[in-house]
Amino acid sequence: MDKEELELIDKLKDFKDACVKGKLIDAAKSADVLSVEDVYPGITPRTFIINVMVDDKLLGESYSDTLKKIIKLFYDNITEDDVLKSILTFRICSNSNILDTIEPS
Repeated sequence: MDKEELELIDKLKDFKDACVKGKLIDAAKSADVLSVEDVYPGITPRTFIINVMVDDKLLGESYSDTLKKIIKLFYDNITEDDVLKSILTFRICSNSNILDTIEPS
């Protein structure tokens, strides 16, 4: 992870804390419940995917309901324009199986 990605992760701390408090993610299961991925490496300005490893029981709900909760918490907790402009999408992953993902379009 480069400096810009580490800074973005740091700026997402309030969002991550809100997801833990809202029981969307379980930070005790993994240190990497929230990560970022550069969408177009080498292109500036940089844009990112936020990978969110949700609690497994949420996968029993519809992905759209889970995504709505995540997006609401994101906008409730992130106010910095540079962060808001740099996020392209979210990837929802299972805590127990990282290959169980959905990428909203």
